Amino acid sequence: MYDAATQSATHPAVNWRGIAWFLTLCFGLTWSIEITALARGIRFATPTMGTTILLALIMWIPAASAFIVRRWITREGFASASLRFGPWNPYLYVLLGVPCLFLVIYALTCALGLGTFTTD
Repeated sequence: MYDAATQSATHPAVNWRGIAWFLTLCFGLTWSIEITALARGIRFATPTMGTTILLALIMWIPAASAFIVRRWITREGFASASLRFGPWNPYLYVLLGVPCLFLVIYALTCALGLGTFTTD
């Protein structure tokens, strides 16, 4: 049976400190990197190899922020994160299936005349 008094005394319902740290790290790092890049004249409207790599790295900031908060700020660890591997077959299917799906999509796009392939 659920007892609100016991629940709030032993485990806080929401760890606001961890959430505040996560949001601060995530948005702070992301915005500071993007504002610095824009101030230096980097534009994301016309993707180059450098801007693509920068954006790909920026996409990892939420994961890194979550890792930092759980590991060093709240010290929760990862046992309660439900990060458990199951059978390897689905992982293998995704690992091989996603690149194959991209190849099929690009081939259909070129075959139907909806786009052209260039090496630029």
